[in-house]
Amino acid sequence: MNELHFLLMKMMKQIAGDRTIYGLYHLLKGKKSSQTIQDASMYGLLPYFRIIPSLTRPVFDEHITYLRQRGYIKAKENSVYELTDSGLAHLLEQEKIAPLPTKMNGYKYSDVAMTFWRRLSLLVQTISHMKQGSKTFQPIIQDEETTKWVKQFLLHSGYMRDELAEKVHEECYRFLVTRSEEEATIFVLRLTGHDRIGWTNEQIGRKLGMHSWRVYFIAQQLLHEWIRIIRQRGEYALLAYICPAEETMLLSHSTKTTYELLQKGFSIDDISKRRGLKRNTIEDHIIEIALYDRQLNIELFLSKEKYKRIEGAYHTYKTRKLRQLKEALEDDISYFEIRLVLARIGKK
Repeated sequence: MNELHFLLMKMMKQIAGDRTIYGLYHLLKGKKSSQTIQDASMYGLLPYFRIIPSLTRPVFDEHITYLRQRGYIKAKENSVYELTDSGLAHLLEQEKIAPLPTKMNGYKYSDVAMTFWRRLSLLVQTISHMKQGSKTFQPIIQDEETTKWVKQFLLHSGYMRDELAEKVHEECYRFLVTRSEEEATIFVLRLTGHDRIGWTNEQIGRKLGMHSWRVYFIAQQLLHEWIRIIRQRGEYALLAYICPAEETMLLSHSTKTTYELLQKGFSIDDISKRRGLKRNTIEDHIIEIALYDRQLNIELFLSKEKYKRIEGAYHTYKTRKLRQLKEALEDDISYFEIRLVLARIGKK
């Protein structure tokens, strides 16, 4: 087994059969839909949101099949799986021996980390070649946007060649000495310079005696932690410039438009007509907004009395399954109102 298997089992444990496994697939891929973002928040899975944007459906299915064939998970209903007793015991044992990195924050940093790494790794490669007097080389990062950014940075940074090389080295070193030897080694081995190509996760894993997925997750955690520190402290002036800006409100694009109209006082029906979208779609947006904006007054959409009844049913039945909660409540309560309360409970 590898770390991706354990991550999938951990996520299944947290959703407890309330969602299909493909909800987990969309979460790991980082699908920016209201439902995926809501699930990530309500089930405590935001750290893993968009943590593997390159994950494909066939690869995901292979891992699910592996877990099922070994008796670690079992089908509950169509595309819904839950851990077996054996799977739970195996997961708990693994968490004692080699727990997954716990400081990843995929929802907040996955896109930022990807951009930061591309810029930094291409900048390091470019500086390395410049110091050796090499004017042409094959860029390790082929992304046009990153290449353009690095060129502009080198033109306008104000640093001389050797001064820039020293500054990049000094700030990277200052951070890496605070990390474990394992993390620092993984970071350095992934870099490309004038006389060496950065190692793959598989190559690093063989050197360090771990699976490539563990290397991948450690590298992601390192970047997420680094970005958090860069933004909180003023001691990484150069890296702060390399680090891309952070969005103030992490909502899907369509939801942001609905949010702006809500702030102007438009009702759900008004927004629906204005945007040419179904009422259900606008309700999805409101659920997403309620997860992250604690200032949103949800009493605009349901009464305190309904809120207490829904909250009571949630605590009684200990489930987030909408159908089960709807059947337990009276007909005057809608699915939208149940989801809205679950969103606010999830935020708490």
